[in-house]
Amino acid sequence: SEKGCLAQVAAKTKEKRIRLICVEKLIGYSSFTDYLLNDNGMFVNALIDLNKPETVPPLIFALKNGHIGARILVTKAFSTIKDSRVVDALINELKNKEINHLVVKALANNPDQKAVIPLINLLSTEHFWTKYGAIVALGNIGDKRAVNPLIKILKHELDLGESVQFNSLLHRTAEALGKIGDQRAIPVLKDTIERGSSKQYLVSGSCTGDKNLYASDKYYAAKALLDIQKKAPSTTDKIDLKIIKTVQLKNHRIQGRS
Repeated sequence: SEKGCLAQVAAKTKEKRIRLICVEKLIGYSSFTDYLLNDNGMFVNALIDLNKPETVPPLIFALKNGHIGARILVTKAFSTIKDSRVVDALINELKNKEINHLVVKALANNPDQKAVIPLINLLSTEHFWTKYGAIVALGNIGDKRAVNPLIKILKHELDLGESVQFNSLLHRTAEALGKIGDQRAIPVLKDTIERGSSKQYLVSGSCTGDKNLYASDKYYAAKALLDIQKKAPSTTDKIDLKIIKTVQLKNHRIQGRS
């Protein structure tokens, strides 16, 4: 059959262009998803490379039913595919402990309010990277329903004190609260400036989106307060800008190594 021939050529050819042509034609067959059940990644990678709206349904099928390797490939690809169907599929996979640390990262790159409650529910997980990604995703979404749960995490991380040398959960939570911009976070962020660690660590520019940075707990709290003040200038009287500027002056940006 034509379908069988196309599948064989796609599986055996070393020419990427030919493989993509074959897979694109195979998508038209209702039974194409059968090939995704035992796919070692070849068909999934081809669908990802095609990057067309019609490839989203078979990719969602692979995410739900494929081997773990294929599901990881799809989850990573969905970080860059802007499609409401993708968001729904990712939310459905948050319950999957094998890949939800990757799912939250994909949702951080596809911020959607539909994901807020499922992400909040993940904040209680003991898996570090899943919690980390959920915090980042909630900050990117910017929904105020996440404020109180994030405040609770920030308080907990702050109470750990010096027992955690580089508290990236505290840093990401402060950032998330700053992005959301809700006044309810002001007291705990001011408390972080007061009680947080002053020890500075070198943070890569790939994490800051800017130059490399020496930063501390206090820096992230100060930056979050400034973000809130920018979103709501009426909060200026509640935020001590003088203290914030002092904290930020103690944290200097560097170009590479200096």
